[in-house]
Amino acid sequence: MNQLSEEQVEALSPDTPSLKAGRDLANAKKWVGLFYNDRVLWAEIQGSGRDPYRTQIDLVNTGFKCTCPSRKFPCKHGLGAYLLFAKDSSIFTKSEEEPVWVKDWMDKRVQREEKKAATEAEPISPEKAAKQSKAKEKTQNERLDKIQAGISELDLWLKDMLRTGFLSVPEKDHQYWNRTATRLIDAQAKGLSAMVKEISQINFFQTPIQWQTELVEKTSHLYLLLEAFKNIETLPNLLQEDIKSLIGINKTQKEVLDSVTESFKDTWIVLGKQRFNVEEDNLVGQRQWLYGFKSKKMALLLDFAFANAPIKSSLVPGTVLNAELVFYPSNYPLRAIIKSQGSSSTDIPSVPTMLQSWQEWQDFYTDALVKMPWIDMIPAHIANLSVIQYKGQWFLLDAKGHTKELNLSEEKIYELLAILGGKKADFSIVSTLKSIEPVGIWSENKYIFL
Repeated sequence: MNQLSEEQVEALSPDTPSLKAGRDLANAKKWVGLFYNDRVLWAEIQGSGRDPYRTQIDLVNTGFKCTCPSRKFPCKHGLGAYLLFAKDSSIFTKSEEEPVWVKDWMDKRVQREEKKAATEAEPISPEKAAKQSKAKEKTQNERLDKIQAGISELDLWLKDMLRTGFLSVPEKDHQYWNRTATRLIDAQAKGLSAMVKEISQINFFQTPIQWQTELVEKTSHLYLLLEAFKNIETLPNLLQEDIKSLIGINKTQKEVLDSVTESFKDTWIVLGKQRFNVEEDNLVGQRQWLYGFKSKKMALLLDFAFANAPIKSSLVPGTVLNAELVFYPSNYPLRAIIKSQGSSSTDIPSVPTMLQSWQEWQDFYTDALVKMPWIDMIPAHIANLSVIQYKGQWFLLDAKGHTKELNLSEEKIYELLAILGGKKADFSIVSTLKSIEPVGIWSENKYIFL
């Protein structure tokens, strides 16, 4: 059983309104019954209908179920019950005997995991494997032909933009960008389409004027990718995988698990999670950042769900889990899949090795760019940082007097100031060349996620 803190439970909330409603329901007087054992918590609460809503929470591998009509996950009832349990578990009655509706749900979760493990371990006959390989090769060749045509057209489009001059770019209308992006979707090069859309979203009317620099950077990255794809056969295998992924040729999780033999069994801490929207696909994405204490590796778990659907693989920031991870093939491997997961706890075994200054971070970041020039996010640990304000902006100051601007909401900055109390701290961050976002703070073998 995982005994989560209130902050860890709150981190599971899908949005601010759900969290607010969940806090309101974290009151024992509002519940009909409150029960738990080492594997599951269950409770009932009267809703707007005749029958009370039944809420249940898997306490081992965090999961929720509720009979309410909400499409959010977890719903306010799940959050409310879990917050109440985190505040004071003595309010709940411990019972090894589970109601049928609770036992059925938990048994199905266990069976589903066992079936998944058995399916992954089941060998494929040589005949079936050969047939699948042949069909896959045919599909890939057909797709590559389409992508090659799309890349040739995009290459010409970029050169035309350069020939006519960048000063005319702000005058381009929506159709100019949308037409090219749509053609790349048709060519099954979704990654390139996304890069074109990113260029179109540059603020060409920002003061002070900065769009020229952004335009040169983004078009250069795009052109470099096109040239790399044209010469892909001459590049190292892992860099080839990065280029294919950026173009839009992605491996499924099953393909990664089947093809990658190296895995990392470790004790991993969940450093934090970031949610984002993919508006054109009506998707919600989630990044979860992990750190392995033995391997000293950082890992990114990336998941997606339709806007109104739950993201099922949601871990709790600040918890530590024993798990085996497999990384996607890459010249700078970050994205990973959980192959198997064991017990979890809130006990921190040690503190990560820290970078000592922003100069060390710059060298660390440069090394990553050398290995994978298109990388956009890099996690790191940096020691002895303090938060300062200068001319209305907030910065992280290192021990040598160098600063980086903070990328946090005003609310989060004041929360950070309250936690630090004017002291320095060791930070885990997710960074780009222009943006630093703290995800947590290390203090005396404790980790406080933000």
